[in-house]
Amino acid sequence: MAEPIPPLAGRVLLVCTGNIGRSPYMERRLRQLAAPALSITSAGTRAATGQNMEARMAAALGDVGADVRHFTARQLSSEQILRSDLILTATGEHLGALARVSPVAITKALTLRHAARILASVPNSPADDGRAHSAGELRRWLMTNRWRARSDSSLDDLVDPYAADDVVAEQSVEAMESALQIIAASLRA
Repeated sequence: MAEPIPPLAGRVLLVCTGNIGRSPYMERRLRQLAAPALSITSAGTRAATGQNMEARMAAALGDVGADVRHFTARQLSSEQILRSDLILTATGEHLGALARVSPVAITKALTLRHAARILASVPNSPADDGRAHSAGELRRWLMTNRWRARSDSSLDDLVDPYAADDVVAEQSVEAMESALQIIAASLRA
């Protein structure tokens, strides 16, 4: 008898500008780290639609064993926002872009690093309580506790590696890795 298919643990959407650097890195790495029952996708506020992932981001993902095959950039849509349980962005500017596409985004979106700072600042958070949470559960917890770590663009915005030198690209990857490890701990099976 076939094993039952586990229920979907929710939908996570990761957003940056062109959907060729930061958000594809976040998407593919979170897929690797989090529970397989999650639907994890990405999009861009001004996507380079149809383009491949930026080579340095693909190489960094390859270095950690994440799947980089079959990626093409996608433009953010209101449908994606509505269907998502949790939305994580590269910068605060992206939060504003989300709200312009669909005002409901303000109830389910934070920057990646702000979400990680909230999780890290609260004892017994979903990141360290030892159980897997759905994307919706994590969103509700983050939104309830976001006051514990105020949003600060100097701490929360991920630098854009596009057209930047290799040092900037490496800094962006390191910042994403640190935040993704914390967030994935809440979403692991």
